[in-house]
Amino acid sequence: RFYPKEPLDLAQAFSDKVEQYKLVISPAQVQGHFLVHKDDPSTAIENISAIADFCTLGQLQQLFKQFFPDESSSVADDFGKRVAASKLAITQTQVRRYLVKHEGQPLVAMEKFRTLPDY
Repeated sequence: RFYPKEPLDLAQAFSDKVEQYKLVISPAQVQGHFLVHKDDPSTAIENISAIADFCTLGQLQQLFKQFFPDESSSVADDFGKRVAASKLAITQTQVRRYLVKHEGQPLVAMEKFRTLPDY
C-alpha cells in the first residue's frame, strides 16, 4: 500500500528488522513510520529503531534506581553504562520486564544484562 512499486524483498527486510529488534508495534506505528518515510522505503527500513522506545543511558540508570532504591547511584550508573556500552537495542518495556524478573537481586541484574533482549 505504501510502496506498491517496490519489490517484496523490501517488505521482507522490514519484517526481518522488526524481528531482529523484537519489536512489538501496532499497525498505527507502522503506518506513521511509513508516512514519515513515504518517499524512501530503504530509509524506513534503516530507521526502524525510531518506532521503538529504545532506552537512553539516563533512562537505564533511572529504571535501575526505581527497581533497586536501596542501591547507590553509582551502581545504577554502572548498570546504565554497561548496558549502553553493549549496544543492545532494548526498550523501556524490556528493561522493566528484566528488572521485575530480577527483583531483589541487583547484582544478578548487573551480571546478566546481556540477556535483556530476551525480555
